[in-house]
Amino acid sequence: MQKFFTTLYSTIFFIFLFGANQAAFPQVIEQDSLALVALYNSTDGANWVDKTNWLTGPVPTWFGITVTGDRVTKVEIRWNNLVGQIPPEIGNLTELTYLSLIQNKLSGPIPHEIGNLNKLVRLFLSSNQLSDSIPPEIGNLSNLQFLGLEVNKLSGPIPVEIGNLSNLIFLTLNQNNFSGSIPVELFNLTELRTLLLNVNKLSGVIPPQVGNLTKVEILSFAINNLEGPLPAEIQNLTQLFHLSVGYNQLTGTIPNWIGNLTNLTDLTLSGNLFSGAIPKEIGNLTNLSTLYISQNELSDTIPAEIGNLVNLTQLFLDNNQLLGAVPSGFANLIKLQALNLSYNHLTDLPDLSGDTSLIDLQVQNNKFTFEDIEPNLFVVNFNYSPQELLGEERDTTINHGSNFEFSVSVGGSANQYQWIKDGDDIPGAQSNSYIITSADSTDAGSYICRITNTLANNLTLYTNRIQLNVSTSVDASENGKKMPLEFDLSQNYPNPFNPSTVIEYKIPSKEFVTLTVFDVLGREVRQLVNEEKNIGIYSVEFNADNLSSGIYYYILSAGNFSDVKKLLLIK
Repeated sequence: MQKFFTTLYSTIFFIFLFGANQAAFPQVIEQDSLALVALYNSTDGANWVDKTNWLTGPVPTWFGITVTGDRVTKVEIRWNNLVGQIPPEIGNLTELTYLSLIQNKLSGPIPHEIGNLNKLVRLFLSSNQLSDSIPPEIGNLSNLQFLGLEVNKLSGPIPVEIGNLSNLIFLTLNQNNFSGSIPVELFNLTELRTLLLNVNKLSGVIPPQVGNLTKVEILSFAINNLEGPLPAEIQNLTQLFHLSVGYNQLTGTIPNWIGNLTNLTDLTLSGNLFSGAIPKEIGNLTNLSTLYISQNELSDTIPAEIGNLVNLTQLFLDNNQLLGAVPSGFANLIKLQALNLSYNHLTDLPDLSGDTSLIDLQVQNNKFTFEDIEPNLFVVNFNYSPQELLGEERDTTINHGSNFEFSVSVGGSANQYQWIKDGDDIPGAQSNSYIITSADSTDAGSYICRITNTLANNLTLYTNRIQLNVSTSVDASENGKKMPLEFDLSQNYPNPFNPSTVIEYKIPSKEFVTLTVFDVLGREVRQLVNEEKNIGIYSVEFNADNLSSGIYYYILSAGNFSDVKKLLLIK
């Protein structure tokens, strides 16, 4: 009741003021003035940041209001702490051509009466807390050219009626909670220059009718749940300078026709399921300033043609499965400020000192070594650690008394080496090779090499593990003994043991032999033999110095033969 009298009083006072000042200002019709009073009362006008002359002076003097003749034609009240709901009376401002209430705290639904404003050319309600669905009556606004509803809490499907707004050139529905598929009716809006649907919950495919938007310049479907391939019809959009479809579930390859969109300055394909190679045609996009293709499943090498993109300032290819050398042409990208190649399988990073604008370089989790890192230490923010292990993991068995050389080849001008056996540094083993002479059972174990660099001191490289086994194999034919007639796997001796034991086995024909130790959970602990063997009686030493006490199993496989036995380690 109090709110009613406040409104009534304000209205009477307002009309009184008009009577006193009509010579100076045109009188606004009651329908419009009451609609504005309703807006004031519904949005806590008393606490607006600027409420100059509202309810106290003639309507044409009210902050944010433009009057033409006796009608309100423009309402622009932005960043003004409007709190509450847009009242249905807003639909009475039937001569309104411009309505902007952005950056306030409006909540609740957009009133259906908004559809009465059929002379509206620009409607901006962005950056509020509006909720519920867009009323279908919005499709009545046949003169609308700009519709901005981004950064709200609007939900439900995008109404197909928006497709009736044939004069629309600007449509931003991003950063809401819209769901369902993208209505194909949107692509009837052939005058569109900007379409932003990013950061919603849209699903399904990008309709091929998107190719109808031949005038569009800015197009974003990013951060939704869209799937399927990029429709080929996008190549019709030759006016595009911004295309973003990142962070969906798009599949297939990046199409070759992407290179036809030569006006592009910004391209975002990150965060999808694109696979295969990056097409070389992407090198045709010489106007590109930003290129984001990270977080996909791309493989193969980086095309050299990316080195043609001399206007690039940001290039992100991280979190893929890219292989091989980074193209030397990257050294010519003199405008490049940020380059992210991390989390791939890349080798051979060129000297980028010619990229004088480069201030952020991310290359960690690749196969780079110190020769790749040293020339690029000039970059202010350079993350190059860790890198993948060097070489391949392998098991090797050598004969007792033989020699064996470990070696590693790593580029770099300031490298330091340390060989490690079973987790402990080997004294004096500080070069890129380590030689064992006259091997015996004490030399069996797990070997790696640690490589550091006095210049690139944030990175430590490690080789993959080499498991060295020392065998006491005896070829029966060479010792005049009776050759075995059948396969046999003997019980290890001693058993129980600590820390080493010997396993003997017989091979009656030339076969490929594996002898593998497993724990009680079936996890492989050590592969003692993995090679072709002639007829003979063999034995191999198993050193369990780095294992815990317990029951283990060893399995011999040769041809069609397989046998398993149990051994017990007690420490």
